[in-house]
Amino acid sequence: MIPARGEPRVLFAKPAIGFRSWPFSNDFMRHIYRAPSSAYPALAATIGAAGVTFYDGVFERGATVRGLAELARGFPVVALGLVSPLLALDLEVQVRALRRHAPQTKIVLGGHHPTFYAEQWIARGVDAVVRSEGERTLPELLDRLLAGQSPAGVAGVTWRDGERAVVEPDRPLAAELDELPPPAWSIVDLNLYDLGLAPHGLTGTIETARGCPHRCVFCAATAMWRNRQRFKSVDRVMTEVQTLYDRGVRQLLIADDNFGVHRRRDLELFARLKPLGVTLWAFVRADTVYHDPEWARAATDAGLRMALIGFENLSENVLHRYEKHQRGDLGLAEYREVYRRLKAGGAFVYGLFVRDYDFSADDEWPASRIAQVCDISAQSRFIPMNGVPGADRLRAQGFTVKDMFYHDRFWPSFTRDGRVQQRRFVGALVYDLLKPRNFVKLLAGAYVERTFLRRLYRGLLADVLRVTPLRLKAAYIAAQRRLSPQERQERIVRLALEQQP
Repeated sequence: MIPARGEPRVLFAKPAIGFRSWPFSNDFMRHIYRAPSSAYPALAATIGAAGVTFYDGVFERGATVRGLAELARGFPVVALGLVSPLLALDLEVQVRALRRHAPQTKIVLGGHHPTFYAEQWIARGVDAVVRSEGERTLPELLDRLLAGQSPAGVAGVTWRDGERAVVEPDRPLAAELDELPPPAWSIVDLNLYDLGLAPHGLTGTIETARGCPHRCVFCAATAMWRNRQRFKSVDRVMTEVQTLYDRGVRQLLIADDNFGVHRRRDLELFARLKPLGVTLWAFVRADTVYHDPEWARAATDAGLRMALIGFENLSENVLHRYEKHQRGDLGLAEYREVYRRLKAGGAFVYGLFVRDYDFSADDEWPASRIAQVCDISAQSRFIPMNGVPGADRLRAQGFTVKDMFYHDRFWPSFTRDGRVQQRRFVGALVYDLLKPRNFVKLLAGAYVERTFLRRLYRGLLADVLRVTPLRLKAAYIAAQRRLSPQERQERIVRLALEQQP
């Protein structure tokens, strides 16, 4: 943590870990991808860094829920972010601790999850939620809060008025991302992070674009950014890169939801990144790599060493139901070629899959096929949170969806006609974790392969061994098939919130 310069005004914070599920915690991947969020520096730049502190509750040494709450006592406002329901229970534990130990501090939330559950967060003790884009909304809100005034009339805010939630009108998105101030990285201690892409150099994050125009049924990003994708210019991106480079950053995470669709800009960006000798982490589109070999070569030449590919499914029928829009119908054969090209350029390929969207048999395919398209995979159940198009579709088809404010990777989300959301992803995960070639790479692979796999297995072992009575009891409740998904969730949430940090 870097202390505030001047009179403390705002504490930006990632919530500390308030509840861990078992055998694996929902925040598990945050420990493999040790990278800073670009959201807090971007917001800090709009209000000025004076009086601002950032505290990372995940990576700060000795971070606890109570410790963060006690730190917040010294600030008039604490601002926290959240993306998905996987960590909503963590955040609610943190909010309760803030209310207990820092009762005078105003609590502000932002991010995907608070945007779609703003009124529910107000009911849980939050003072205000910044919906969608925050760079212009947050400064107005803070001016009101720091002056002891009501947020009434501040567009893009949902706020507390006694016991009720007041929803102000939406604020238009910024027309040009280049007009927003560059992130204030001076508030972040970059020594806390290491992406594991190179043996030397600090880790930073850049956002070259925001949003996505597609409407895949499993993704909330489109609704968050109102079905638009906006791009920063190459000059603006390189200004941000140079700032981080001058601070010693040599590993860059590209935080875009939909990277690889602005060909001309991307090729120029890669050409300007290449002389810096940085390494890159990015979400990369499979159709871009398949249809544009020049783009793929330029990306790996510029330092792309970790490519996360949203394959989503190996069934073309399921992909059509997902409305995963790609150029041409890509299937297993094309995915193999995508993998080959990226591997030839030295990239580690992390395949992302969404499973168990409904009860279709089309989603059944041999787990061994995963190894043909990626080095390792993330197999996730479909999570129908608010803002995800597929959630309303399932309800319209007669599915009973539990309250998706909270979620856990191993909780089912829906039922229909007595059937519960399936767990086909588990077998694929187990196969992928135990395949022999992983252990060859772990011992003798490239630096990225060795680092990723060592962190993966070390983290899995640490999670399994971190046994507590609370975690075991929650795991037991989650396994009770006689209970509906909603009943399981309610019991585990009640169990977690009974803690008094």
